[in-house]
This record gives sequence, C-alpha cells and structure tokens, in this order.
Amino acid sequence: MIVEFRLLIASIVLGLVHLIASSHLISWQRGYRWTASSREEEVPPLRGLANRVDQATTNFLETFPFFAALVLLVSVTNHHSLGVQPQTRTSHRELIKDTADRKGVMTLDVMQLTALRTRQLWQ
Repeated sequence: MIVEFRLLIASIVLGLVHLIASSHLISWQRGYRWTASSREEEVPPLRGLANRVDQATTNFLETFPFFAALVLLVSVTNHHSLGVQPQTRTSHRELIKDTADRKGVMTLDVMQLTALRTRQLWQ
C-alpha cells in the first residue's frame, strides 16, 4: 500500500474521532434533550473544550475533501514524489541522496539561468 493511502486511511480515522468527540462534547454541554430536539431554538455559543473540538472538526471537514481528492489524483495518474513509488522500497539513505542530487541540479540550473540572464543584460 502506498504512503498516500496510509495517510488517507489515518485521516479518515482522525475524522471519525473528531466527529464522535465533537458530538459528545456538544451533547454534554447542551444536554441530550437538545441533541434529540429539532434544534430550531436559539442556543448560546459553545464554551471551552466543546468549542475548540467543534472548531477543529469544522476545520478538518473543510480541508479533508481536498486532501482526499489529491491522494486519489496521485493514485490515478501514478505520479509520486520523493522516491515514493508503488511497490518499491527505498532506503532512507537513497532517499536523502536522491533529494540532495535534485537540490544540486536545481542549484546548477539557477546558477546557469543567472549567468545567462547576466550575459544577455550586458550584450
């Protein structure tokens, strides 16, 4: 299983924990009669831990669809980064070496581009 799918599964579990914790804390603060009601009456804003967990749940639910879409897009296009390929195992040393090689190539590219621009400027 690729790393992205593992992170997606962990995010799903985290989302379920968010939903369960938020609903229980809100029910404890407002009461289970409010939970079972039609919720049409005005209620005071949440306080303390219930408010923080509810905000965290809202933030998670706002960003999770984008993360899930990107993971599925990576899976469909089979485009992975940092040496993470499906069904390959890369050691940490190889990963660090590959990353250093990429940075070195990028540095050389920037230096060549700077030299080229300087040469064009003074001609």
